[in-house]
Amino acid sequence: MNDSISKYLLLLCIAYAYIRLFVNYIGFFIRYMFNERVGWDKYIERPRLVFYGIGLLLMHTTYFKIMKGSWESLSVYSILNLVVFVQGFVFSQITWSKMFKSVFIPSIKKKLRSSKNFNISASKSHLDRLYDELVRYEMLRLEQTTRGGFSKCTYQ
Repeated sequence: MNDSISKYLLLLCIAYAYIRLFVNYIGFFIRYMFNERVGWDKYIERPRLVFYGIGLLLMHTTYFKIMKGSWESLSVYSILNLVVFVQGFVFSQITWSKMFKSVFIPSIKKKLRSSKNFNISASKSHLDRLYDELVRYEMLRLEQTTRGGFSKCTYQ
């Protein structure tokens, strides 16, 4: 009796995750298939799908391990599998919260933006030498870029 209740409860969690995913994305899919404007924010939906994928992966991999073990002898292994299953469920459902959009996404954007800035500094003589070498190897067109314009553009 206990095994069948737990089996259906875990299946209900997996079904809820899939139904919530399909209900929210079926509109995007239909508009995409009929060449309409999809209208999704890729900066929110892509991370959401990654979180969902990780959560569903955790849920699926631990579901069979939980069902294979017996509930009479609760071992550390079966409890850890159950904890990982619950974490997968929470991981997939946290993406629908307002906190995901307002806190998580901006913090990731901020970290990514700061990692692209290398804070490289170059002196005027280095820029002049760089300009000469680019011209020498024909990587820069003289008629389109002057030495002053190159230095001004890169030295700011």
